[in-house]
Parts: sequence; C-alpha cells; structure tokens
Amino acid sequence: MGTITFGRRLVEGRPTGPGVTVDADGPTAALLAERSSPVISNPVVGEWAVALREPEVDDGASDRGLGIYSAGNTGPPEHFHPDNTERFEVVEGTFVFTVEGEDRELATGDEITVDPRTAHTFRNETDSFAVCLVELRPPGAVGDVLATLAGLAHDGKLTRSGRPRPLQGIVMAADLANDTVFTSPPPPIQRATASLLAPIARRAGYRATYPEYLEDVFWEARVEQPP
Repeated sequence: MGTITFGRRLVEGRPTGPGVTVDADGPTAALLAERSSPVISNPVVGEWAVALREPEVDDGASDRGLGIYSAGNTGPPEHFHPDNTERFEVVEGTFVFTVEGEDRELATGDEITVDPRTAHTFRNETDSFAVCLVELRPPGAVGDVLATLAGLAHDGKLTRSGRPRPLQGIVMAADLANDTVFTSPPPPIQRATASLLAPIARRAGYRATYPEYLEDVFWEARVEQPP
C-alpha cells in the first residue's frame, strides 16, 4: 500500500513546509478523486479543504466538501448558520464537536447533523490529522469564507492565531451575517459595531471576499495538489 502527499505550500513551484500524507487506497484519497476544485490550505492554522462533486441525485441542493485538520487544530470559532443544516461525517481520525455547549467525541464513521441556528464548533485534540466530510444544505457561502481566510493566510494578512484583523473581520461579519454568525462577541454587539465601522473598512479597501482567492489558478500556483 502506497501513500500520496499533497497540500505543501509552493514556493517558486517547489513544495515546502508541512503537508498531508494519506494512504493511496484509503478513504481520504478516494474522496479527493471526487474533487471539483483545487485543494486550498491555511498554513497559519494547519487546515486544508476541497470542494467535492455533488451526487447527480442532489441536483445542486447542497454544498459538499472535505476538511483536513492538523494535530491540535482548534477549529473555527463557535458559530451558527441561520438557514442552513450542516452534516459532518468523520472520514479519518477523531474530532470533538461542541454543540450548544455540550461536547461529543466522534471517531471514524460517526456522523452529526447540526440544525439551523444551532451554535457549534469542533476541534482535533489528537496528535495526528483528522478528516471530515461536510455537507451544507441548502448551499451557502462557507466555501468562499474558507477560501478567503486561507488566501489571507497565504498573503500574511491573518493574526498568529489565524483570525482576520479587526477591520477585515468586521466587513466579513457584516456581509455574511445572513449565512454565518459567530457567537462571540454577542451578535447584537457585532451588528452595532458593524454598522459603525463596516463602511469605514470598505472605504479602506476591505471586502468580505476577494475574487483572486476564489480562482482555481491562485491555489494551483500556491498549494501542492494531489496526483
């Protein structure tokens, strides 16, 4: 049984830094064969993601993607989706999901469905990679958000903890409030802050997403792709 390695940062076309190595005949490699986009990476926090083809029977009713998280990854800030149901299936490794304040450990093969307006997050507390399949129904802006944060990471525009800088974060929170809402600070405070500062941030050139980070060519030039 062989392995495949991908996800390393490309510098002048040469892979460097940490990447992902998986069994060539394993479940992660099988899902990567269904990818409909390049693999993107966030080198600040050690995350990789890729969009997957939709099943023909789905008829575009959901977004489907694969997330790969490095050892000790703390996952996204707690958040909820006002109108979307999110289903997670662990492909490899172990995650701890926190849903409405309650922790639940999920191992390979386990699934969890998070209803709209339900606060949740997850993390990888192990010393190895963990991989999960994610489905969002109906489709939303999560993929664009992940690509934007990853692109900002590649361009050195995130904090050391992987968070957007204040004005960048305010514009993202304001423009994506109908798709993803973070629970801290409390949403009413976020809305009040955004109403005051988001116009200033936009005039300074900040955007919720940037076209270059949503283009395949950006990622093909910066991240080692699976064979």
